[in-house]
Amino acid sequence: MYTRFLLPLASLLLTAASLGAAQPNIILIMSDDMGFSDLGCYGGEIQTPNLDRLAKGGVRLSQFYNAGRCCPTRASLLTGLYPHQHRYWENSIALDGRTPTWMKRLRDA
Repeated sequence: MYTRFLLPLASLLLTAASLGAAQPNIILIMSDDMGFSDLGCYGGEIQTPNLDRLAKGGVRLSQFYNAGRCCPTRASLLTGLYPHQHRYWENSIALDGRTPTWMKRLRDA
């Protein structure tokens, strides 16, 4: 269930550990209402030189999904689960604290 989420995360943690880092530095940039082809690094017509530079020196996703709405997409990003698994469909529903997030998993690792 968590395989797509945990394998990249495990790779990141092992890399950070092998470099002697006490904790990994993770920067996650998320934009609402942006298509993947809007960025220059994915062949878009809009010039995005700073984001292109970050993509060149970091991680670029080549297979990813969204839920078509911001609230379930954000919950999926936080939990690593698909919307039918986390069941957060509305902006008025808050994460209940029982649903594990990747931030909690990193803290507890």
